[in-house]
Amino acid sequence: MITFFYGDDIWRKKQKLTQFIERFIREVDPSKMNVQVIEANEASEETLRSKILAAPFLAKKRMVVLKNLLTEGRRQGLFEIVLEALENLPEHSAVVISEDQAKPKKWKNQSVKILWEFLEKNATAEEFKLLWGAPLEKEIHKQAKAYGITLKNDAAALLAIMCAGDLGQVEQELQKLSAYCAPSSGLRPPSPPGRGQGEGVVTAENIKSICITQGEANFFAFLDALGTKNKKILLQTLDEQLEGNETTQLIAQISAHIRALLAVSLKGERGGQALHLHPFQLKKVLAQVRHWSAPELKQMLTRLMLLDFAVKSGTVADAPTQLTSLLAQIPV
Repeated sequence: MITFFYGDDIWRKKQKLTQFIERFIREVDPSKMNVQVIEANEASEETLRSKILAAPFLAKKRMVVLKNLLTEGRRQGLFEIVLEALENLPEHSAVVISEDQAKPKKWKNQSVKILWEFLEKNATAEEFKLLWGAPLEKEIHKQAKAYGITLKNDAAALLAIMCAGDLGQVEQELQKLSAYCAPSSGLRPPSPPGRGQGEGVVTAENIKSICITQGEANFFAFLDALGTKNKKILLQTLDEQLEGNETTQLIAQISAHIRALLAVSLKGERGGQALHLHPFQLKKVLAQVRHWSAPELKQMLTRLMLLDFAVKSGTVADAPTQLTSLLAQIPV
């Protein structure tokens, strides 16, 4: 039996792999003597074949889990060894291959391509794509219930944006929210004043006060000022953003926001959906786009691209000053 888990949603894939191994232990190998997990940096050409094909000890089957071998394996011979072993896999062997990425669009190694395509055809394969929009928020609500709290819809949307779809980060934030907002019980002391409602209900304000750092809150304020052409707040918050970020990184973030505004300006909601904007983000952009004309956005995006090129090519001596000057010239 060959199982292939892969995809960019590392958290969900990790959960599935853990459940898969636990089920094997529960149903096949309570002794845990026939489960072996091999990381890519631990794989050896000399022993990998024997580990995959080894007979089980006092059990019907043996499980071998290979982690990130295709994406992190450095020895060319490993891929041929794995392919040969899988093509001749005995009934008593269960092999699970787990990769922390989606299928590559370009292949640097032909042997990896051959092995990946073999797995797609011959293994029970499951891809874990990053969730977005309503499916992501549904998963966040589900996780929240496991921690004894309920998120209001706007709170779930804000948490989804803040964590950029990373459910591992979401889990960490839910742990904090649970400590502040979960209902009081004999096992948990009452929440201190100002630290949540103590009712198990989490609001967007709770997210802002508990999960979002002051720096993140200021960055959201910076983007809001950019989108609404509020020059006073924009330039006030720009200095802090320049202190906490590389200029090229900040240019990229500003460009992404201008690009979103332009897409919505030209195509409405369809433009935002084409960029996979979260519904919460799309709502913000739709409210901001009325402050801009499409020609203004195109000109702004072009100037940002030229500045980015100049900074990276070293033809600009003082990049922060140039960016400040560019933003100060935004037409009102």
